[in-house]
Amino acid sequence: MTQKVLVVGATGRQGSAVIDHLLSGVHGDFAVTATTRHPYGARRRVASLKDRGVRVVKGDLDDPASYREHLNRVDAAFLVTSPTDGGADTEACRGRGFVDAAVNANLDHLVYGSAMGANRLEASGVEALSGKQRVETYLEESKLTYTVIRPGVFVQHFERQRDQIEDGRIAWPVEPETLLAVVDVDDVGRVAATAFAHPETYAGVHLDLAGDLLTLSEVAEGFAAVRGHDVVAEHVTDARERERFGALAAGLYAWYDDLGGFRLDPAPLADLDVQPRSLQEALVRTGWMPAEHAVDDEQAMVND
Repeated sequence: MTQKVLVVGATGRQGSAVIDHLLSGVHGDFAVTATTRHPYGARRRVASLKDRGVRVVKGDLDDPASYREHLNRVDAAFLVTSPTDGGADTEACRGRGFVDAAVNANLDHLVYGSAMGANRLEASGVEALSGKQRVETYLEESKLTYTVIRPGVFVQHFERQRDQIEDGRIAWPVEPETLLAVVDVDDVGRVAATAFAHPETYAGVHLDLAGDLLTLSEVAEGFAAVRGHDVVAEHVTDARERERFGALAAGLYAWYDDLGGFRLDPAPLADLDVQPRSLQEALVRTGWMPAEHAVDDEQAMVND
């Protein structure tokens, strides 16, 4: 039977990854409705989605009326929220509004894309996490069947420094000993699709998701191994310099510095047989290997 799923933020990283996996056929038969705030501002992505059979509609988390009717037409939904354009209070308000609408629509299953660390008590004072924490709590108190996925740092975020990394240097606003949990956003899509396919297994699950737990120097070594040249880690620790990464990121990583970094319990991943890609696997998948090396590797596979 075809399961109908509404995906919020269809043109964003997580929404796109979820749609890719829902449409892959690997997890079952899904009909996808995708919401985006700016369907005309992302015409190419929207056109691509429509070409793949996705129903794309305008949906704004600040305007619950824009998505309520669509929730009434689906079985399940994927929700992701962000504090980048309004802060944690606005993020929490948006998330709670969506949960209320999902309850009223008698939704079978809601999967929420949160962030690693949102479950820590201290996260209530961190702008990048406190909104997500409040949405999680509200979801837990609702009558919905839900799953929470908490990814670490997306490997895709390093794309902003591609030229710099290709020149041999990676900069990040963390102390030398701070551990970073890194994950390929594609793994979020895979886990979300699996959760939709097996709600009985994923009901009530809160899953921290990362493939590696590494210091920035170890991240640099991972890039070096894939790129085939030295990559040096630059630990950005000056408060003013951190601000070039944005106030939200600066505050988040300063908090993680104080705590010694991310924490990752591998047991829940093992229990669900979830195997996220390692940093190096994710870098290869996302095109960080130099073209000549990729060709050589492909030829070696043919020869084998």
